[in-house]
Amino acid sequence: MPCVFCIAMFMAGAGAIAASTIELMQVRLQKKATGKVKKVSDTSSVARFEFGMKSGRKTAPIAVTVFKEHRRVRIQVLTHEISREESEKIENQIADLLDLKIVDRSSPQDEAKVREALGHEGPVPAPTEEQVAPQPAATPGREAPPPLPDR
Repeated sequence: MPCVFCIAMFMAGAGAIAASTIELMQVRLQKKATGKVKKVSDTSSVARFEFGMKSGRKTAPIAVTVFKEHRRVRIQVLTHEISREESEKIENQIADLLDLKIVDRSSPQDEAKVREALGHEGPVPAPTEEQVAPQPAATPGREAPPPLPDR
């Protein structure tokens, strides 16, 4: 199921993520998790953790996927039962906990069809400036490419 997610990157260091870093991440995640943090995958390129995290009165299922070589992390809130604001708050808490910088987030427009199909309808807010990808500029002697279609 599509979910609310963000992509984050490690702030310090160079090279691929070491096993000791993965272990430290699991320990740190356990501090905020409800229940046990499960390492459901750990290969040479990817590690994935799954756990629950409190959001108000609800516990949201979370997946954190670490792309070791690229030093990127995908933080996913695996439910549409909580608001986007609550999901972003959880993403921010996890990023702070793991010393990550969020560099991209899924947009409300990407999530609208899933929310509608699940009966969580509501107005979809207009995209913010940072959610709208800039269009390529025209090269002298060529006209600019047409804008990308909506998904």
